[in-house]
Amino acid sequence: MNKIKAIIVEDEKKGMDKIVAMLTDFCPNIEILDKCPTGKAAIQSIAEKRPDLVFMDIELGGMHGFDVLSSVRHIPFETIFTTAHEEYGIKAIKAGAIDYLLKPFSLEELKDAVHKVWAKINDAQKTSEEITKIKLPDTNGFILLDVDDIMYCQADNNAAYIHLLSKEKPLYIIKTLGKIYEKLPEAKFCRSSRSHIVNMNQVASYSRLDGGVITLVNGKKLATRPGVFRDRFLEQLGKY
Repeated sequence: MNKIKAIIVEDEKKGMDKIVAMLTDFCPNIEILDKCPTGKAAIQSIAEKRPDLVFMDIELGGMHGFDVLSSVRHIPFETIFTTAHEEYGIKAIKAGAIDYLLKPFSLEELKDAVHKVWAKINDAQKTSEEITKIKLPDTNGFILLDVDDIMYCQADNNAAYIHLLSKEKPLYIIKTLGKIYEKLPEAKFCRSSRSHIVNMNQVASYSRLDGGVITLVNGKKLATRPGVFRDRFLEQLGKY
């Protein structure tokens, strides 16, 4: 990873100028994509620019930073809260923040928070890069599959069909969809419903009609339903 692409959300000019200066002078691994003085501007900027990291003030005039997060929950990014209000600490943690900086925070506190994001993103990338094959049970032992050859997997009670790019007929594996998903690299695969795992590189389009329909590059359509699996798929789709 070259740089962390970041957006700063801060409604006070003095506070904005301070964090911009600190990041520019002392955090060379941060690229500032945008500076947002309001929650509304932040929602639009996050949707358009797809940052890796958002520095989020909590009190934003008529809107809270938590309102911003709720509005863009389908877009994946790390959040560092920067606020003068210590009473929001527990809520920030529950919202999934990687760190919580209480103003006035020091340079070392800021650098430590940025390092956490850097380490988390790079660890995730290394993990996905390392997994190129998975081992699955076969009737006579086991088989090794190239993960890039997998188009999608479909549940069949306590077993699953694995549809490959290289074979017309799917493989039948005596292993639950959940156990198969645990073996696959998260950066490339997503469990889009209770019945399916999709290779994100094989997704051609997504439609919200009829509860949600994924179309793969071969024209195959897979249904989704409102809930945690569809939300996770939309989060993953936001990375592309």
